[in-house]
Amino acid sequence: MDLSNRANLLKMAGAEFSEKVLMYRWFDESLSHLPQDHPDLEVPDPYFSGEKEFEEVLKMVEQAADGFVNKIRQSL
Repeated sequence: MDLSNRANLLKMAGAEFSEKVLMYRWFDESLSHLPQDHPDLEVPDPYFSGEKEFEEVLKMVEQAADGFVNKIRQSL
């Protein structure tokens, strides 16, 4: 998700749900200190790139997934 996707979701969600629209990479524990509108939280689209870029995006997603699971565990 990039910041324009987030902006579109915020428009659809309305003010009452704005705190629930989170950038996925925010769950990466090394990035969770950043505000939700920070460009470093974007997940780039590697579609027109090479294998290296796909691997970098996979690493981003996996790190965020680990953080997401940790947040869920903490809330149980």
